[in-house]
Amino acid sequence: MENVPDMALDREMFILRDMVHELEEMGYAVEERVVETFRYGVPQFRQRLILVGLSGNVSFGWPKMTEKRTTVWNAIGDLPPVEGGWRPEGGALGYIKYGGPQSTFQKKMRQGVRASDRDKVFDHITRPVREDDREIFDMMDASTRYSDLPEEMRRYRADIFDDKYKRLDANDLSRTIVAHIAKDGYGFIHPHQPRTLTVREAARLQTFPDWFRFAGPPSFAFKQIGNAVPPLLGEHLGKAIMSSLDLGKTVSHTTTEVGRLLARWFDGTQLTAVPWLKADTRWQVISSELMLDRAPAEHIRLLWPLLRRWATPEQTLAAADEVTEIAKWLGRQSKALALLATAERFEDDPSALEEDDKARASWGLNTTVVDLAILAVPVKDQDNAEQPVIVGKGVARVAARFTGDPVNRRNILTDGRLAVARMIGYGTEARSAHLALVEIANSVCRPEVSHCFACPLAKLCHDAQMGEAPSDDGDFF
Repeated sequence: MENVPDMALDREMFILRDMVHELEEMGYAVEERVVETFRYGVPQFRQRLILVGLSGNVSFGWPKMTEKRTTVWNAIGDLPPVEGGWRPEGGALGYIKYGGPQSTFQKKMRQGVRASDRDKVFDHITRPVREDDREIFDMMDASTRYSDLPEEMRRYRADIFDDKYKRLDANDLSRTIVAHIAKDGYGFIHPHQPRTLTVREAARLQTFPDWFRFAGPPSFAFKQIGNAVPPLLGEHLGKAIMSSLDLGKTVSHTTTEVGRLLARWFDGTQLTAVPWLKADTRWQVISSELMLDRAPAEHIRLLWPLLRRWATPEQTLAAADEVTEIAKWLGRQSKALALLATAERFEDDPSALEEDDKARASWGLNTTVVDLAILAVPVKDQDNAEQPVIVGKGVARVAARFTGDPVNRRNILTDGRLAVARMIGYGTEARSAHLALVEIANSVCRPEVSHCFACPLAKLCHDAQMGEAPSDDGDFF
């Protein structure tokens, strides 16, 4: 399955988590990743969510990526120059004379072309160019933005359409070829010629081989090209699927099993590092995060019961002197000032703590802190209470060690969130599973040391099984 990354990377990631759950229930082993297509030879910057499910719980191995980039000119530099609006005689059967491929990529695109067509290029047609646009195109290089053009030459507002016109860089990747190119090609100006791309050039940048023809007029062809999965990416994925099926290795655990282990551990464990994950109110979570985050374990044991007494902002403000005194013990006087200021803002608008979006909009609060409060204390009697997927608080580090993939250092907001979503699963136990990851990150699986013997996931964890998790023989608090 393929789609844009945003389909899966919303705050709660419910669409993806639900799909994975349903597929696993049907006996599929599922892998998903946000893929940068240029790492598979596609000459454009194009991110796509790819989900692969193999029946019989067969494990899928992703194809190897490359750091080598296929540039725009590697892809289209062999195609003959044409004027804007050029059309060959003969309609759909018309062609332009072709001199032959030069780069490795161009040779691959010409594979499969019939012998009788080897000196021909089909679909090398583009839109007419207005004379004033031609002048603009001639003035532009790959770094020119629409707002850089002389004001008298602009037909659109530069504050809204800052990148309305874009000349592609011959020596870099193309921007993403989208279906909208069927209506507006100004974002895809040829690197050297004063015109927009031809159908065949757009097809090349999407890695359609030259033997492939498109049905309908040019606007239909552009739309087909922009909507497509790049065939070269499909080829890599198809070969990887075949290799995985041949290997026949099965997965050792499902997302549901991991989530259940985490949830049951959380529900039955006395929390030592982030005990406010079992708080009664969202304010208790927020105030504890502001005052006790990353405090030594012995301080948390002593001070969390004190902070827990103040369930509302009003109660915290009424105990301002005691809050200030606690801050002195910790050497965190500035934290007390921030906490009291936050309490005053929530006192002015008490409903903000119960309304997720209003809570996030509260000035001065880190989004992760608010999301943690929303996760730990859902709104009562609300079946669809939010479950934001958090990668902060060390959670991404746990996911990296569990999977053996450094998602905490590479694309944490995409790969990191996908990895976390796969650990917490979907359903009634997912909330507890996610909170378990937060506690584990801060007590069991810390940056400098891992107490794997105390982790419910030790038998499934990549780093623990490979002996790669940092550990010592010290006491576990």
